[in-house]
Amino acid sequence: MRDFRDQNRRMGTGDDQVDGARLQRRWLAIVLAAAFLIRLPGLATGLFADDFVQHWTLEHGSYGPELRPWALFEFGTALGFEQAETELSGAPWWTSPDWKARFLRPLSSVAIWLEHELAPCPWGHQAIALALLLALLASVGALARALGSSPAATTLAISLLAVEESTHLPVAWTANRNSLLEALFGVLALLAVVRSGANPIRAALLGTAFAAAAAASKESGAIFLLLVAFALPARVGGAGRAAYHLHRLIPLAVLCIHALVFIAGSYGARSLYYPGPWTEPGVVMVRGATTALFAPLSLLSPASIDLWIFHPEDPATWLTTLSGAIACIAVALLIGKRSGAHSGDGSRFGPNTGVLVLWFLLGLALQAPAPPSDRLLLVPAIPFAILVGRCLCAPSELAVHGALVKPARALILITVLVGSGTGLTLRQISLATVAAEARHAHAELAGAIEPTPHRLLLQLPNALTGLGLGPAVRLAGGAPDAKVWPLRFGRGALEVVGLDTRTLELRATDGPFLANPVERVFSSFDRKPHGPTAGEPGTVHDVGPVVVEVLDGPATADRADRIPPFETVRLTLADGIDPHQVTLLAWSEDTWVEVPWPGAGERSTVAAARSRAILAP
Repeated sequence: MRDFRDQNRRMGTGDDQVDGARLQRRWLAIVLAAAFLIRLPGLATGLFADDFVQHWTLEHGSYGPELRPWALFEFGTALGFEQAETELSGAPWWTSPDWKARFLRPLSSVAIWLEHELAPCPWGHQAIALALLLALLASVGALARALGSSPAATTLAISLLAVEESTHLPVAWTANRNSLLEALFGVLALLAVVRSGANPIRAALLGTAFAAAAAASKESGAIFLLLVAFALPARVGGAGRAAYHLHRLIPLAVLCIHALVFIAGSYGARSLYYPGPWTEPGVVMVRGATTALFAPLSLLSPASIDLWIFHPEDPATWLTTLSGAIACIAVALLIGKRSGAHSGDGSRFGPNTGVLVLWFLLGLALQAPAPPSDRLLLVPAIPFAILVGRCLCAPSELAVHGALVKPARALILITVLVGSGTGLTLRQISLATVAAEARHAHAELAGAIEPTPHRLLLQLPNALTGLGLGPAVRLAGGAPDAKVWPLRFGRGALEVVGLDTRTLELRATDGPFLANPVERVFSSFDRKPHGPTAGEPGTVHDVGPVVVEVLDGPATADRADRIPPFETVRLTLADGIDPHQVTLLAWSEDTWVEVPWPGAGERSTVAAARSRAILAP
């Protein structure tokens, strides 16, 4: 990496430089306005999933033994979680005894707390997140220019990022605010280093402070401490370089402190959804490879990793993936042509390529433990967009001319900007519909059904309805003595068979139990819902008013990160509970309907539930 002052001098002088800066500001304003308009549908998303748990905590001061307003991501262990859910109801019966989900995100917690105090209505949270996104895009533009990108390449980079799917959930989902804050503080950290090149101690302290804020927003933000340490020595040469080698110890020391706090506080997760690289290295490697394979497709087209996870059979999944593959091939060809040429300062792909590539690779690597998802790509999407912008806007005297270059460039621009923008709008509408449907289901549970002490849900309209179910129903006005318990997150049909007055069987006829990917959140690798293998619990689980017993299912799953599916469960009323205290509910025609508790030898069928939202999980 070279001195940035020399780079800026090569970009132009005098009136040309002033005109270029003015033009860049105009295009930045246009891109920010477009990013604002394209995300207006997301303001209707409202609360869903973990939002209910966090908002219950904010309004009542605690949830379980660990969740507090300043620790909104410390969901705790299975025991503490079940204690909290038993009070409010909603605990899934398949929660593993060794389950844990404790995330070290104090800054994100405090930010959501402040949002709740300033704008408690749901759209207020999304409006604040939209403002943060615009600040992020503006900061990325400033960083790209400081790293040596041309005005055209900078404008294209922030345009690519503005329509990127990975920016959707961090804005629309309050509980995912951590990713947005991580990215913003990380960009500000590198920008502080770049713009403080003549002042070594200022570069080290400012860069470290912003990078520490990124790490306190989300654990993976610790990569910015490494990036600051990597970038600092290159700011000067000669005798000054030795001082920078000492200054880069500052971010590395903070990184060590962050790691020690994480380990000493027993943070982390034990879950099929969030495996640890030290406990399940094979699963993490497979997930990391999958994310790395699909990341360019998602970043360069309307293709969505989430579509592959939840809807691999949908034609839209294949269509968008094909467009992404074409765009990736075109970019690869352009990069191949570009790699043979050098920029004006002798480096390939433009100045400071090393820090951008390292940023991209570290950003992907630290997301490997989580299930592949578009929302995990926000941090690596930033350097990727800057590099692609440079590639597509290389000066004509440096680019290799050919019949393929200009058509490929046009294809990428159309596919990404138009296709991704359209796809992003549709997915915002889809998520808003799913969230609204879940809240409608919660409201129906809170007041529309004849009150009984316990309500067992045979199916759900969509999987998001089951996350944070107890707090959601209570926040919707549910009576304190009304308990709600999900038996699955899926929508499949089933048959209800009475064995005696206190026992019945549920037989899945359209998709097995626990086949929905979201259900993996509450199970771990060591403790699955059934199986006689040593080290695993038995097949019997207590939840609310019933004892759930798994009757069949293969001994192992078809993949290591899935819960073994099964077709039949047996429900037995707990001691002291009679059938009149329990209501069986199924979702039909946009409302809950009661399924009578069958007597001995009686049976009834429950049709598959239908969601009014397209692409509902």
